[in-house]
Amino acid sequence: MNKKIQPLEIYKRSEEFGLKNSFNLLTEIIETDKNDNKRRESIKYLGLISNNSIQLKKECFETLENILVSDDKIEIRCEAAKSLGRIKYEKALKSLNWVLEQKPINNEIKISVLKAMHKIRFEEPEIKLFINELDSEVHSIKDFVTIQLLSLKHEQLIDLLLSALKNKFFSNKHKTEVIRLMGYELSSINISFEDTNYIKIKHPKILSDLIKNKSILMEVITQNLREEDSNLMDAVTT
Repeated sequence: MNKKIQPLEIYKRSEEFGLKNSFNLLTEIIETDKNDNKRRESIKYLGLISNNSIQLKKECFETLENILVSDDKIEIRCEAAKSLGRIKYEKALKSLNWVLEQKPINNEIKISVLKAMHKIRFEEPEIKLFINELDSEVHSIKDFVTIQLLSLKHEQLIDLLLSALKNKFFSNKHKTEVIRLMGYELSSINISFEDTNYIKIKHPKILSDLIKNKSILMEVITQNLREEDSNLMDAVTT
């Protein structure tokens, strides 16, 4: 391999070199080069090239998975997570989830993994993982998961948040954050449509679920939330 060739050049000339050859060139840089910036760029372009081939996507996943799990450089592992998000290979979710389970975990790696998971798939298993991070002390992580959760359909989010309140492993602080997010979501529905009766008319299931779970809602509210937040939820559930 020409030692002077750069990852961007390989990417731009991938049709000329051929996808497989380009893939191999980038992989060689990742595995042998001492320059971390060059390795990081190679990981990025490896993912972009692999999107054009089902077979390469599988090989790319295997390469990136190994980097994510075993590399000793945080920035390299973060880039591997980002590339896994780019190729949207669902088998990567297992590896990403494994990384999240490791304690302690670097916060940069954690948010990179969460972003990758969101790009690959955002269904109930991933949503529950995001709810698990609502009590994060790291603002960037908490803000990211909050924004993604608020992008869900109203009924889906409220239903999963109510279920989360029954999680016996959640601390009172965590449950407080769950109810706070629920309050924001309910408030946004009313504000969006400038009608306080909108939930009752258009989302009767949400109202019904809130009433059914009123006891646990009020238990957490009275123990943990500020008076203004308590008033918001009390008004909705009575």
